[in-house]
Amino acid sequence: PPSSQIETNGIKDPSTLLSAQDDRTQQLGFLAIFSSVILGSIGFIALYDQLEILLPPSIFQPFYTILPYVLSTAFLAAGTSHFVIEDTFVAFVPPKGSWGGLWQAPAPFSETLGLSYAEYHNRW
Repeated sequence: PPSSQIETNGIKDPSTLLSAQDDRTQQLGFLAIFSSVILGSIGFIALYDQLEILLPPSIFQPFYTILPYVLSTAFLAAGTSHFVIEDTFVAFVPPKGSWGGLWQAPAPFSETLGLSYAEYHNRW
């Protein structure tokens, strides 16, 4: 979308946003961010594996006893929040064609269900 249509908090210049760039720049930016997340995750897992070998098992015990309950609670809260504060989560759904055309998620039967594209993907 043109930068004049991008809403910001008034501090950030909309023309600097990745979504204000041409399609090719958006695609490369998305792929760079996605690759960074994947590589960072692989690096963290490798570091974690080495720390498990080097450090005493008692340090990692909470990850196996407490963390599942913490994560379960967080996922339940996030899932519930999708419906309780739906407007907030609907605002997160990127418009179809975002990221230089890479985001092409369909919304089958959304019109039949009386849902917008964003509402459909929030509830799905």
